[in-house]
Amino acid sequence: QLALPLVKQLQTAEDVTYVINVFDMELLRSIVGHPRLSAGCGAILLEYLIALTLKNISVTAGLVQIIEKILNRFSGESELLERLLTQAQVLLELIKMLMKPSRPVNSISTKLKVYKKQTATRLLGMFIQLQLP
Repeated sequence: QLALPLVKQLQTAEDVTYVINVFDMELLRSIVGHPRLSAGCGAILLEYLIALTLKNISVTAGLVQIIEKILNRFSGESELLERLLTQAQVLLELIKMLMKPSRPVNSISTKLKVYKKQTATRLLGMFIQLQLP
């Protein structure tokens, strides 16, 4: 259960003293594939990775693959399903907020808004495709 301290450390230090990199993603990929990873710990990882995916566009592609591994591995576990419903609600609210018309500050903020909406929609699509019990 060393994944939980890692997640807490990443959450605390992220964007302050530390930025996630390729090596962290490889470590997370290994953790998700480890046979002793529990569904509860996988659910906590899922929450963190979804938040990070929406926040840091430079690592989205790699993180979406890890999220997909967690979803496929623990799709029938009640601990994951509870958090999945919460995350789905958060993603839906984000999409609704991003759909509201607003004055673009600049072209970069407009592109980021579109990218976040696409990412949130893609994650929701992954949730929907799960074979739930």
